[in-house]
Amino acid sequence: MHCYLCQIEFKRSRSNQRFCSSNCRVRAHRLGLGPPVATAIRGTNDELIKKVAVIYVDDGDTIADVTYGKGVFWKKTMQLNVTGSDWQTVTDRAYDFRDLPYDDRSYDHVVLDPPYIHTPSKHYRGNKTYNNYASHKEVPLNSYADILAMYLAGIKEAARVARKCVWVKCQDTITSGRPNWLHMDLYSHASKLGLRLDEIFILVQNGVPTIQKKKQLHARTNHSYLMVFKVRKRRSNPRRSQGSRKK
Repeated sequence: MHCYLCQIEFKRSRSNQRFCSSNCRVRAHRLGLGPPVATAIRGTNDELIKKVAVIYVDDGDTIADVTYGKGVFWKKTMQLNVTGSDWQTVTDRAYDFRDLPYDDRSYDHVVLDPPYIHTPSKHYRGNKTYNNYASHKEVPLNSYADILAMYLAGIKEAARVARKCVWVKCQDTITSGRPNWLHMDLYSHASKLGLRLDEIFILVQNGVPTIQKKKQLHARTNHSYLMVFKVRKRRSNPRRSQGSRKK
């Protein structure tokens, strides 16, 4: 491990140690180069990812972003070892994130950020940042149940591939005047898969969402979540480890 400030190689005494000495830790804090990292920030996805990586990504870690899009998550962390795949935007790795061609535990971290809005408006359907919408006939996004099912299949596959952590980006929505607590449903499912929720980061967007009705019935959602799950140690599946899947 290399010190986050002076880059001197040292042996960590704890898993989350970032600095070789207290002097480096204090200097980094004064310069604004290191922790503390807060659980909630106002900004963009790449700014959030940069802070999360400070805590969770070690030297040499490999990352699989299985809903890569155009790679906006990683604009501020280009030094990280990220392998992107997306069934629409990455032609040489056009993988379905629910059925990845990776071996068990082949990446340290798996990052998942599928669409969270069902039947989006023309604004979203025509927006290039919402690339996954209706890209496959096999993925209908007509209801909250469709969104949830897509997430659950993706988390199950990510849990198979990840060695250390699964990162899940999501946002709660409102359907027909009723709130859908997506992050709570995902937490429940991930726990059943043996994943342990280690942290929830909140990204607050700039501005306030508009109200389409005269009377407001629920607060507008102006934040999203990045949930980091730790993968419990488990035995590998012999069927997978014999090369049944290729990278």
